[in-house]
Amino acid sequence: MEVPYPKVEVRWIDTISHSEWHDKEQMSKLKPSDCKNRGYLFSKNKKTTILFASVTFDDKGEVDNYGDITVIPTPNVIEIIEDKKNGSGNRHNKKHILKHK
Repeated sequence: MEVPYPKVEVRWIDTISHSEWHDKEQMSKLKPSDCKNRGYLFSKNKKTTILFASVTFDDKGEVDNYGDITVIPTPNVIEIIEDKKNGSGNRHNKKHILKHK
């Protein structure tokens, strides 16, 4: 059974937080976390990019449930790369869907 969604790799920036005390030097070195997720792209719009990694199929072979879901704020997305199989079946071509600088 085939999953009818593009397989992607998403690079994005996430918030970090610290509950301990920091001095000025430590504070100046803090930055957001650079994250990467792989899965299937369910949807993308101005607000959200939704990925999933697992599915179940109904008795007709169609996807009926999604699991391992990640919802990313689209403004935090740096790049989305689609993983496309080429003719050999075991090598992949990478295609940029979105790239922010």
